Amino acid sequence: MTFAGTTQQEGAQRGQGVSPVLRLRLMGHMAIDDSLGRVSLPRTRKSRAILAIIAMASPRPVLRMNLTALLWSQRQKEQARASLRQAVHELQDVLGPAWGRLLHAERHHLSLHGGGLSVDALNLHTALPGNRDAVRQFQNPLLEDLTGLDPAFDRWLTEERGRMDRAALVWGENILAEQKDPVQQF
Repeated sequence: MTFAGTTQQEGAQRGQGVSPVLRLRLMGHMAIDDSLGRVSLPRTRKSRAILAIIAMASPRPVLRMNLTALLWSQRQKEQARASLRQAVHELQDVLGPAWGRLLHAERHHLSLHGGGLSVDALNLHTALPGNRDAVRQFQNPLLEDLTGLDPAFDRWLTEERGRMDRAALVWGENILAEQKDPVQQF
């Protein structure tokens, strides 16, 4: 058995059956789990939103000032920066020592990257046509449980959902183009 983003060969190289994977689900209700079945999720919705934003951008970094503009657009800059620092500490605590290495908190930006990270919304772009699980994931809206955090975040979320919808349309058209029998159902 393998998890999204890993192969049995990678697991064998580590001396295990499967390499450890941190799975971040952004389609539908946000969830985090690992290959050992441990589930964790930041307590606050804004910490979850930060994790989602940097995951969607990964491996590229996201400027801290962009995060404060998206999540604390109606607060003073100093108050927004302090709130961001607090949220980053919460993320570091939730990820813990095992997965904390994936979160890179620099002075001016945050990023999420490294081996063992699997983000469903990003994996949909590389899923093979005919993958029924990927088709089902497109049925759930991106981050459906994080609407209403901040007007700026809601605009970002609307744009990202639109981008996902366009990707789903192209992906679905590719599936149909490859079908020998267009009436064949998944």
